[in-house]
Amino acid sequence: MASILNVQCGTCEYEGRTKNANIRCTNCEEGFCEECEKAHKSMKVSRHHKIISIEDYVCVICIDSEHKSCSSSDVISIEEVSKRAKQFTAFSDSEEIISRTLGNVKHYINDREIAFENVDKDELTIRKTIEDTRLNLNEYLDELERKLLLDLRSKHANHNTLKVLTN
Repeated sequence: MASILNVQCGTCEYEGRTKNANIRCTNCEEGFCEECEKAHKSMKVSRHHKIISIEDYVCVICIDSEHKSCSSSDVISIEEVSKRAKQFTAFSDSEEIISRTLGNVKHYINDREIAFENVDKDELTIRKTIEDTRLNLNEYLDELERKLLLDLRSKHANHNTLKVLTN
């Protein structure tokens, strides 16, 4: 069984301690003691990793002696399990990336639709502003024309009056 392999806790080993692992993370491909398992499960990044008991792993040494009753279809090599775990992790990662990308695309489409709606609203507002400005200019020019014509008539009348008086 796996205890013959004497699987060490990867975290403890990294820190210079020697401690037997009681579980193995198939995502990290590393063994963990009970204390490090708790830490591994509590971290956000590894919270959902697949954990398997060390006892569930079988080494090539004990297959003949310990697993005679197991059918060959029940026994899978650690390499095969590891390969499958890596493929599953890669698939899960790809699925997550696709999901995030799809969310981003939906967000961008929504932003785009809002921008188009705003362009339509802005077009109406600008059109109204142009029309109002044109009306105001027409009113101003009409009033200016009226004043200038009055002024012209007044000056013309004054001129005629002076002409009559000087004759």
